[in-house]
Amino acid sequence: MFSELRPLTSQNSADEAPIALSLDREERSALADKLIDSLGGELRDVYISELRDHTYFAKLRIRMNGELVEVDSRPSDAIALAVTANVPIYVAEDVLEEVCGNE
Repeated sequence: MFSELRPLTSQNSADEAPIALSLDREERSALADKLIDSLGGELRDVYISELRDHTYFAKLRIRMNGELVEVDSRPSDAIALAVTANVPIYVAEDVLEEVCGNE
């Protein structure tokens, strides 16, 4: 049995909550890795999938129950997680062409 616990906050403490709850990049990577593992998944790789309006988009590619599941992620968090988990980072060809040109 679970009961709902609603935080009682004043305006000052509500304004401070995001600061108190913020995690640094290393902590976010550790949390994401633990969540993936706890759900029975395995991070296979990170895919930088798109560059649109000067903004990169990334996906975490997770193997779960025999299927590959793609989860949207901030590129900086995805790269940090890939480095922490020692998995490959892939970049879409069209993104490379746009960034690097036709070298």
